[in-house]
Amino acid sequence: MSTHDDGTESLLDLEEIGPAPRLTVWQRLRRGVGWLLALVLCALAAISLWPDLLAPRLALSEVYPFTQVIALRSVMALGLAVLGVIVTVAAVVRTVRREGGQRTSVVGIVLILVAGTHFWALDQRGLDLHAADVARPVTTDSAAWDGSVTVYSFNTYKSQAGLVDLGVSVRGTGADVVVLPETDASYGVRLAQLLAQDGYRFRVFTSLGKTTTGIDPTSVANPSTLGSDTLATTVLVSTGLGDYERAARPAGLGAGNLVLKPVGDATLNGRTRPTIVGIHTVAPAGDGTRAGWLSSVSAAADQCATQGSATIVAGDFNATLDHEPMRDLTGCSDVASTTGTGGLATWPTSSRTALLGATIDHVIVNRTTWLPQASKVLDVEGSDHRAVVAVVSPRD
Repeated sequence: MSTHDDGTESLLDLEEIGPAPRLTVWQRLRRGVGWLLALVLCALAAISLWPDLLAPRLALSEVYPFTQVIALRSVMALGLAVLGVIVTVAAVVRTVRREGGQRTSVVGIVLILVAGTHFWALDQRGLDLHAADVARPVTTDSAAWDGSVTVYSFNTYKSQAGLVDLGVSVRGTGADVVVLPETDASYGVRLAQLLAQDGYRFRVFTSLGKTTTGIDPTSVANPSTLGSDTLATTVLVSTGLGDYERAARPAGLGAGNLVLKPVGDATLNGRTRPTIVGIHTVAPAGDGTRAGWLSSVSAAADQCATQGSATIVAGDFNATLDHEPMRDLTGCSDVASTTGTGGLATWPTSSRTALLGATIDHVIVNRTTWLPQASKVLDVEGSDHRAVVAVVSPRD
């Protein structure tokens, strides 16, 4: 618009300016659909923070394939963060070019905020890659037991993990209980024999077979005769905890699970001895395994409360604390999450870092008796899982 010398404006100029062009019905429809799509994307991202908001009617963490996505929370958070940055940069470029960008900006900011919240939640559980050494003095004499228990839980990937590497790792932690899902009795006995060379003495229990009192590794000349069924869960119990026996296994736990209870008096040196539950639940391999996975994880999570106040449950749960069956542990605690390593991934090792993956291996203790003291996530050669080590002490 221009102004004449006398201060009047040209009629032609006013006509050129005119009112802003009105949007057509088609343009308004496109804009509305664009905003609707942006809101849907934002809502989907936000739902990842509360997947079970509508539980029990609709718990997305129990529905394939959301079960698998939610398990990989750190990977999902990283993906949302990268996508959020890309979308935000695109929004800035569009804004500079005056091509719009409002919807893109909203989506980008929401994605970044959601990713940040996921990372914050993982950090609250603990991402300490360099946790303090959990090693304790080796105690094989029950008369010297002070009431504390170190639990070492590790899925050996069908007994394929390096035996010597595992032996060195267990020895370095001073473990009293070693829970080994996907491990046959032969592997367990060979591990116990290897540890015996350094003064460790364990009895070996397996979820398969009829042996209730455990296997004395010193009496087995040829461990290969014990069989090689890798569906088993094998547990080594230090003689420092006294005698144990295998108890009846509750229904619905899935394959490869066992319950070990103290023989005779449950107390030792005035301290309560633990009831040990070794866990390996059904894996959520697809929609067809949903029912078996859900029932076995629920049953496994319940063991901590139903087996008594001195219970310690350890093993491969095939579930994280973000899955509905693991959200309420009924008076029990995940040791790693209360001691600074609960956000680290225990599977798969192919991620090359414990910062990416799923935290599906746990040591859970009943808070009435046990006080979590320390934990650590360790790499062991030959398995697709990492080991979880937990130290607990009596509360009284």
